[in-house]
Amino acid sequence: MKILSTLIFSLLTTILLAQTVNYQVEIVEFRISGCDDGFGFDEEPTWKAWGRDDINTAFVGGSCFQQDANVPFTHSAGNTLLIAQSATNATTIDIKLEAWEDDNISSADRCSYDSGDDCHVDNIFPSINYQNDPHCAWNEYVLTSGDFTVVVRINWEFTTFDGGTNIIDCSTTVPLSSQGSGSWSVYSGMSGSFGDVNNPSTNFSGSLGSYVLLWSSLPNCLNVYNPDTVTVDFISTPEPNMTLSSNTICEGTDVTFNAQNGTIYDWSLNTHGNVVLSDGSGQFVLTPSIADNIVYVTSNNGTCSGTDSISFTVNPSPIPTISENGGVLSTQTYPVYLWYLNGSPIPGATNIDYTPTQGGSYYVEVVNASGCAGQSDPVTFSGVGIDELITNVSIYPNPTSGVLHIQSELPIAFATVYNSIGKKIQVRLIDNELDLSQLSNGVYIVQLSINSHIITKRIILSK
Repeated sequence: MKILSTLIFSLLTTILLAQTVNYQVEIVEFRISGCDDGFGFDEEPTWKAWGRDDINTAFVGGSCFQQDANVPFTHSAGNTLLIAQSATNATTIDIKLEAWEDDNISSADRCSYDSGDDCHVDNIFPSINYQNDPHCAWNEYVLTSGDFTVVVRINWEFTTFDGGTNIIDCSTTVPLSSQGSGSWSVYSGMSGSFGDVNNPSTNFSGSLGSYVLLWSSLPNCLNVYNPDTVTVDFISTPEPNMTLSSNTICEGTDVTFNAQNGTIYDWSLNTHGNVVLSDGSGQFVLTPSIADNIVYVTSNNGTCSGTDSISFTVNPSPIPTISENGGVLSTQTYPVYLWYLNGSPIPGATNIDYTPTQGGSYYVEVVNASGCAGQSDPVTFSGVGIDELITNVSIYPNPTSGVLHIQSELPIAFATVYNSIGKKIQVRLIDNELDLSQLSNGVYIVQLSINSHIITKRIILSK
């Protein structure tokens, strides 16, 4: 029995996942059935086979083989191979077959078809998308045209073999990034699992700790590569465990938030990602406004980040005012009072009203039902007329977005503006107006000198 030629095609091609492949094609059988030349059962099948891929478009092969045999007839190709040209980016393989039953047995050339021969076929079969079938395995394809059949088998593999990069991750499931025709196993580490041990980019799941994974060649590949290892370290995510310094949060009164287990802390106010402070202290001091309601923190340990938050309600701070009637100073009703003279607390002055015994600057500090403290604007007491003077002076609007208007029946000698820490601010009084629009938002103290009295007002600037 003569041996039919077999074809091998070797290629480097770019495919899905950006890996290259190489393949081997063998034509392993030739068959004829049903073609009767009218001379009994002794037929003379003759055939030629070619192959190509979609990059090397010229067919290779085409050696002529013939046989005197009965029908049906099957010829086993054996292992004789023909090496084809290498190619890149090839994804399909075409097989071409020319075959006939030769009637001119006396001819010196059995390999040339002539019109007297029977059952002639000259056919290119539909392309074989070989990468749709398993790699590192012989996949068989049966191709039939007329009375002739050719049986093809293909083995293919990835040509680049690499386990991929080592991984440090803050979760317990990661995608792997190997290349090649291989399978995964756990070489060392606690129990872990793979989504698909034969998938180069499968997910690996485990526990916190370190793993060494092994990427090994599949059996039956055209080439066998040395195994490659990949280290996977699963690191715990830091817990910020945020706390705050007080359960009662008052408008304008500092409250401190603390976090831990990080080297860098990102603090956000009201909206996650609205970072207002980023440092390594683990502490955030907030002077809250009524609109504030939540603080977020992200603790980062250099590899992993964890987030925590605390929601809260800001209680309004009281804003007491002082009135004078018959030489007695009084304010609104609150649970707690403390009166001050010239900036010092007055011993025993803890009632809703206080009768001054001397002239000077007075103010009252109160605590409301929420536990929040606030103080009045100071007033100057000279013994008479303060209530009337205050009544005839107004500063508006308050809060203001910039320009303050002052209304007074008496002339204003001068106006002085101080910020919240007592620093004097250069602002000119022009036509009974103070322009604060160039200043930053916050609380300011305005003192007016009217008729030898100092009238003090607390102003909120909010642009």
